[in-house]
Amino acid sequence: MPDRPQKIRFAEMRDMGVRGILVYCADYQCLHSIAISGDAWPDDVRLSDIEARFVCQACGKRGADVRPDFNWNKFIEPDGVSLITFSQTRNPGSCVMRQSPSIVPDDLDRDVYLVLDDFGSRLGRSWRETDEADTDRATLIRHLLEGQYSSPVRVIAFNTAEGWSRDVTEEIAAELAKAWLAMPPSIADFIADHTRSSRVR
Repeated sequence: MPDRPQKIRFAEMRDMGVRGILVYCADYQCLHSIAISGDAWPDDVRLSDIEARFVCQACGKRGADVRPDFNWNKFIEPDGVSLITFSQTRNPGSCVMRQSPSIVPDDLDRDVYLVLDDFGSRLGRSWRETDEADTDRATLIRHLLEGQYSSPVRVIAFNTAEGWSRDVTEEIAAELAKAWLAMPPSIADFIADHTRSSRVR
């Protein structure tokens, strides 16, 4: 089995002001995930070091994709460990993921919006974890204007009931450009990169 890519240490994550982690099932067809505190692991441990210790209770697969949770102070479980258990049997120190909701909404017949965010050269890009209730278009626009995204790169929309998905980056950029409000520099850059008027001089 090939070695897992090395990820940042918990010390580096804490230096960025992040204390929580997102743990995704290694089976990308399963889609189960949890948000937990990272306080249980020492500074010198890498996020990639603990990935093999997780077992998904939904599908039974061992292994996980562990990432920093930049929204840790909004969604973290109060006790920090209530969503994992530690096995004391054949594999001491392993963690078991309990079932959590899929990213696909329960109410399937509605449009869902997700943002690809850029966290810089060290962390790269990822699709932002978001609460199900915050995936509508109006909430997305509000969160962008409030600066809740580091550096948005792309926005997609999909509706599983109607069976479609599409890139709506330019639509969202055009709508933001009409806001005429003070906005974070990253959003001004997003508008400049994705509106036609800014490309034609």
